[in-house]
Amino acid sequence: MRKNWPVKWQLLETKARFINQVMNGSVTVRQAEDLEGGALTYAEIKAIASGNPAVMEKVKVDTEIRKLDQLRSSHINQQHNIRWQVKSLPSEIERARKYFAAVSGDILARDARADEDFTMRVGNRVYAGKGAAFLSTPNPVVQTLLGNWNVASIVTLTSGTPFNALAGGDIANVGGGVQRAQRIGNPTTGFQRSRLKWFNTAAYASPAQYTFGNERRNDLIGPTYKDVDFNAFKNFPITERFNLQFRGEFFNIFNHTNYGIPANNVQATSFGQITSANTAREIQFALKAIF
Repeated sequence: MRKNWPVKWQLLETKARFINQVMNGSVTVRQAEDLEGGALTYAEIKAIASGNPAVMEKVKVDTEIRKLDQLRSSHINQQHNIRWQVKSLPSEIERARKYFAAVSGDILARDARADEDFTMRVGNRVYAGKGAAFLSTPNPVVQTLLGNWNVASIVTLTSGTPFNALAGGDIANVGGGVQRAQRIGNPTTGFQRSRLKWFNTAAYASPAQYTFGNERRNDLIGPTYKDVDFNAFKNFPITERFNLQFRGEFFNIFNHTNYGIPANNVQATSFGQITSANTAREIQFALKAIF
């Protein structure tokens, strides 16, 4: 085991030098990639231990040569980096000039629009300034009342909601669930349609006990649905960053009556009758601070 001690000591010294160079950052990674030749050999250790001056002088010379090699490698790396930087400087300068010109143009455009002035030519007429197209010379009161309004609307039109007739209970005795009625005629003929009789109720009956009805899915259509929602809002500029917004919202603005689907339980006394309607017109106003 004692014969292996010098080898282990040499390996530890190599690792220690490598860690020291990397941690101190005194050389580049390229210079520290191979340190095997920088470690003393077992023969050199024995020669130094014997006190031979010639061997000791050789070790000093080899150490200086290794230092010079490292400095040379560092110099080559630095030259390479400087050449690359010099080569890329023209493109970097050109990119910086273009960026400066673009920013300068944006600043000029921002300054030109600071007072919201604009000029637009339509045919032979030139419109200049805020509100030139409409109310080109409004007084402050008119501008306050009629300017800066925004409007929007949502229109919903449907032909009706599909539905089907239900048996009204667990006729099939399966423990629950939605069960359909028994269709025995044509529900769309043989009657006068009204809110109290939307379909021919005589066309349906309860299924026989412990059976399912033959009613098809969604073979009936409910009343049409027509709804127009409208909103309008106006901004009152107080400062550049602070605005007051007044808004009015109108749901079902024309107050159109939109009936619900008729009662579809074949066992109900109101079977086939429409007994509900959707929401009537609603109006709400709001004042909101935006900053």
